Amino acid sequence: MKALERKIIEFAEQEADAKGLDFNFEIHDYFPETRNDVNCLKRVRSAAELSGKELIEMKELWRASEDFGYYTKNMPGAIFYIGTGEKAPLLHTPEYDFQDEIIETAVEVMWNLAH
Repeated sequence: MKALERKIIEFAEQEADAKGLDFNFEIHDYFPETRNDVNCLKRVRSAAELSGKELIEMKELWRASEDFGYYTKNMPGAIFYIGTGEKAPLLHTPEYDFQDEIIETAVEVMWNLAH
């Protein structure tokens, strides 16, 4: 992310300079990427399978602003989501409504991870 950010800023600075424009920028809602550790991810998969819940692999990366990325810079980890279905409104949108019934799934998976 830092490399991409640097390239974008350099490009914008060059374009602004070439056209005689002032250039400045601010970064908002910035979190480092979360990179799953292979061994931790295997444990999450096993924990989900033990719970008997369907495991759906994400086909594409999801750009979520997660502070979890800071944690995985300091220790191995793996993030996973417990959803309410592929047609449910996205988290952090006005339409999203937390479904209490997913708490049981979260507890089961976390219990399996702990054991």
